[in-house]
Amino acid sequence: MQNPSKWAYFVTCCCVLGGWLFVSAVPLHSQSPQTAPASSEEAKWKQEVQTVWSELTQARKRRFGIPAAEVSLSSSEIKKLNENLKLLEAKLDRLAQEGGMKAFQVVLTEEIPLPEVTFPGVPKGEGILGGVQVGENPSPPTKFEHSEGVTRGNPVIKVMPAYPELAKKARVSGDVPVEVVISKTGKVIQARCLGGHPLFQKPALSAASQWRFQPTVMLFPANSTPVNVKGMLTLKFAL
Repeated sequence: MQNPSKWAYFVTCCCVLGGWLFVSAVPLHSQSPQTAPASSEEAKWKQEVQTVWSELTQARKRRFGIPAAEVSLSSSEIKKLNENLKLLEAKLDRLAQEGGMKAFQVVLTEEIPLPEVTFPGVPKGEGILGGVQVGENPSPPTKFEHSEGVTRGNPVIKVMPAYPELAKKARVSGDVPVEVVISKTGKVIQARCLGGHPLFQKPALSAASQWRFQPTVMLFPANSTPVNVKGMLTLKFAL
């Protein structure tokens, strides 16, 4: 009669060998599935956002980016450009809301920062560190609305800041922390720099004010509506 321990050892070896052969026969892509490519709907949405952003950038350059010594715009031209800027920004808002509903995301890059960092509701001249108010009037976020994770988890449009030419020449790099308040519709309605190199603060604030997020809804109560939330963005400047 055969030794039971030897028989058990033989059966174990056969099982191991059979398992190895089975795994070897499985296609490589089945073992390491790749991330599915963006859907055609998302690709189309990204293309629309990029097109509007390109038009918005050109309009801003025309309106703000050319030194007054080089070109003089008439009052009618300025009015027309301002109207065009509002229309393009409204298009971008519409696309952001559409992308938020479908969990799409796109990354854009500023070429020139917004010319001013003071907005309606904030006295002119208070400076970047004093904060800004952008567009909608926020209600003060309550303690349970504060969520730093929201700025990492659900951005729809991310705007990377323009790199200041002076900082490039000086080979300066670094990070700028920006505290933002995000409205019930996903727009940044308040922003203030909490640090960083002075050369980077204005472009960081300009970029942060243009991020768009999916609206945040509290889990409790179950029928709660979107709320304002406060969080942090860290904008990086690296050569």
